[in-house]
Amino acid sequence: MRQLSCFKQAAEHPTFTQAAQSLAMSQPAFSSAIRELEITLGVTLFDRSMRACG
Repeated sequence: MRQLSCFKQAAEHPTFTQAAQSLAMSQPAFSSAIRELEITLGVTLFDRSMRACG
């Protein structure tokens, strides 16, 4: 359930940091939850590119 809450917040916020803050989580814990969900589903849900868009 935590992983799905993280996914929802990640979809609603522009960064993982902001999404993690909305759940009162650290960014590393948030990223770990997203990674666990991706492993469970067997798909990549988010592009983690470090390049800025624009």
